[in-house]
Amino acid sequence: MINNIQDFLKARKCGEKNWEQLERNMYKYADCGMWIHRLTEKTVGHESPHIEEFNDAPTCENVTGIVVGSIVEGADAECTPVELPFPFSMEEFSKACSSIEDEAEAIWYEWNS
Repeated sequence: MINNIQDFLKARKCGEKNWEQLERNMYKYADCGMWIHRLTEKTVGHESPHIEEFNDAPTCENVTGIVVGSIVEGADAECTPVELPFPFSMEEFSKACSSIEDEAEAIWYEWNS
């Protein structure tokens, strides 16, 4: 199971050393120009009963999974993004990518036939 971004990079076995390489490879090597983003949630560094202190509290973003999608070239449309919260498997990731590629192809044919 994939529990974080480092697990995901290793499980892909594509030699990507960082997120930027992963993004580039996803776009470059998928037929539909697929994009990938991190799913994140913001958390507050501390809680306070005083709203003025809460508004100034430091926040951080925690990565909770990934999301894949595609803007379809030659059409004014995009695919429905697929979210994969941690933990997920490479099989689930492959199915999500296949779903995006199939939808992108259908949209392209709808707009260009």
